[in-house]
Amino acid sequence: EMEIEKKAKQVKLSFEKQQALLTLDQNDEYHKEHTDTTILLALWKRISSHRTSAVFRKPVDPAMAPGYKERILFPIDLSLIR
Repeated sequence: EMEIEKKAKQVKLSFEKQQALLTLDQNDEYHKEHTDTTILLALWKRISSHRTSAVFRKPVDPAMAPGYKERILFPIDLSLIR
């Protein structure tokens, strides 16, 4: 029975994440085209050069993090943002 409750929580959390993404997609700012990306690129460089950013620069290797794909539904890293 504990396993059923655990699965139900995972399904609920997954649904909530999907709803959050759908809400974000409806926001006009999300689709706004940035013609001058100078500020965004400067921010990306600053974040990616931070001393603790190394783990966020490349995608997570599932072999190194068992269960990652089940827990993180929408993985993203700094290489995808640039």
